[in-house]
Amino acid sequence: MIRPTRLFAAFALFTGINVFLAPASFANEQIVDTSEQDELLALLSLLEEETAVATQTNMNSDYVPGMVSVLHSEDLQNAGHLTVREALNQVAGFHSTLGNSGDSKTIVRGIGATLNASNLKLMINGVAFNRPTDGSADWVLRLPLEQVDRIEVIRGPGSPLYGEYAFSGTVNVITPQSNTLTARAGYDNSNTVTGNAYHKLDNGIELIASAGYWSNDASGNLTNLDNFADNGNGFSPAPIYDQQQGTSLFTGLGYAGFSAEWYFADMERGPWYGRNAAMPYELEPRQETVNKLQLQQNWAPLDSLDIRLQASYLQTELNHAAYLPIPAGVRGPGGNGVIESNDYLRDGAKDSEFNTEVSAHWRASEAHTLYFELGYSDSEVDSAFKTRQRDLGPALSAPDDALLVLPGAKREHLSFTVQDQWQINPQLHLTMGLRVDDYDDWGQHQSPRVAAVWQASDKHIIKTQYAEAFRPPTLSESYPGPNSFPGQISADSLSEESLKSTEIAYIYRSAGLKLSTTAFYIEVEDLIEFHLQPGEPPFWRNRGDITTQGVEFEWQQSIGRTLDWNANVSYADADDAFDEDGRLLGSIKWLVNAGVTWHASDTFDHTLQYRYVGEQEGWELRLRNPHSETFAAYNSLNYTLTVARVFGINGLSFRASAINLLDEHYNSVPTPAQYPHGLPQGERRLSGQFEYRF
Repeated sequence: MIRPTRLFAAFALFTGINVFLAPASFANEQIVDTSEQDELLALLSLLEEETAVATQTNMNSDYVPGMVSVLHSEDLQNAGHLTVREALNQVAGFHSTLGNSGDSKTIVRGIGATLNASNLKLMINGVAFNRPTDGSADWVLRLPLEQVDRIEVIRGPGSPLYGEYAFSGTVNVITPQSNTLTARAGYDNSNTVTGNAYHKLDNGIELIASAGYWSNDASGNLTNLDNFADNGNGFSPAPIYDQQQGTSLFTGLGYAGFSAEWYFADMERGPWYGRNAAMPYELEPRQETVNKLQLQQNWAPLDSLDIRLQASYLQTELNHAAYLPIPAGVRGPGGNGVIESNDYLRDGAKDSEFNTEVSAHWRASEAHTLYFELGYSDSEVDSAFKTRQRDLGPALSAPDDALLVLPGAKREHLSFTVQDQWQINPQLHLTMGLRVDDYDDWGQHQSPRVAAVWQASDKHIIKTQYAEAFRPPTLSESYPGPNSFPGQISADSLSEESLKSTEIAYIYRSAGLKLSTTAFYIEVEDLIEFHLQPGEPPFWRNRGDITTQGVEFEWQQSIGRTLDWNANVSYADADDAFDEDGRLLGSIKWLVNAGVTWHASDTFDHTLQYRYVGEQEGWELRLRNPHSETFAAYNSLNYTLTVARVFGINGLSFRASAINLLDEHYNSVPTPAQYPHGLPQGERRLSGQFEYRF
């Protein structure tokens, strides 16, 4: 285990490397000549990126509290990424993969594989979409990048501003304000068609829309053996049913400070590997439908005061794919008798949430900007179901006490946020914030943040932050049916998960070059877990005593007009006192990204993107069969050719990508632990895309 003293010693070492690489020093910054002025102008044009995700105030991303990454869709597509989930792997310390049912699992600074619900606040245009039943919003991570302008990512706690689910990070997807049509085709008969439109009328009315459709067939790959494969039981290896299709539509209207936005998504996909066992054939698919309407009004009654009122209504429906809990011929958990037939289960729930917020920015003085927010939400499980299908017979409905969440379960939630951005002097900025969340069914939580940004010069920035985050039990965790799982042992009550994070960062900037180093130390308590030891009854529990600490190094550079370079290296040492070997399940110590784009001409761009994923920590379980306690490291390489002005037509471009060019296959940790040797992933994927901007 790396102690915090060693951690910050490593930070000092990396910072020293940054300063060594930097071509300028503090000593010569007072000398300003023509070349340096030109350099400064180039710097300002390069670093004018602004984001409001960290403070609710538009600020240059390098000056906001904590570390924020801004990813641009065009760069991401040139790197061979196709979806929001894949794009997150470009962020230092992020590793996004898939679980048994095909759900996205995002590990941030070592934490994520063990979590029962989402560890990310998932938003589109600042509108949150985590559903109250289980905290998920998997569809956001599956959006095609053609429907994205950029992605803003907070690394670390976001609860002081965004409350629940902003646990390990916050992801805000910004949709385009442009007029584009795209069509992409490729691997596994995949097809994607998207369109974006934006128009501002002479009377000031703004209209915006984005629509997308995508689909792909099953890959034809096979699962590994599952825990039921011994003695001829079960069906593994079996096909991976990873086919999917989705539709999304976002529309908006704005006029004189008022805006109305409607978000719709409908997605369907197969059961992937199988939640608990490999499936002999596909039954009912996973279906997810989302509708959200958001209204917003902005006022500026004073030059120093901006007020915003928001009201939204979210309705989601998620029906999981049918799954096989235990194949016939296997003894049931907890000493039960032998399972006589193959029973296939399916469950789902429909929920709704009304949310309203009033917030204000008050510029109390030149040195103080205060932000206040008061919020209220009312969420409810409108309906739920669970069916059992025996040997392809008729589907039988389960009684309410066997459902994973009880219909009618509801929660009211009040929140209050205050933030003070204080400019102590022109070089030193302090941000202090506190959010209080109060739930009518389980209690209250406070999420503080204190952060400082010292701009030592135009080129040198030092940032430090302490912040806390939390995640309450979801409605499904708080209100499961008492007989929702055979032999289940339910906890009488669960506490919220909590996280405490300390980080310090150094940023060096000059024309065409940016270097940064971040060191962090994180403690997690009362992790909510649905513990499933194969062969034993599952149960809910709070567990904790998890720490993770590490360093992230990032390097971006433009070399003339010919080459663009980006790279990051992250190290995370995640310890779990509950685990037999002290290592946190799913954690990965080393992650590396490196990409280079060669602008060969005004027409042709070539991009190579490399990723290294280090050894991943697996399960230590009492199984009769051998199983993998670690999963091997792997490499991937993407190549993309981009051609501008195809056929001499302005605005028409073509992009061809070879993803995982070397066709490297790998295994990742299963959750739950039903596949002793992991979940097989990785295949070469080829795609071609036409885009027309008008």
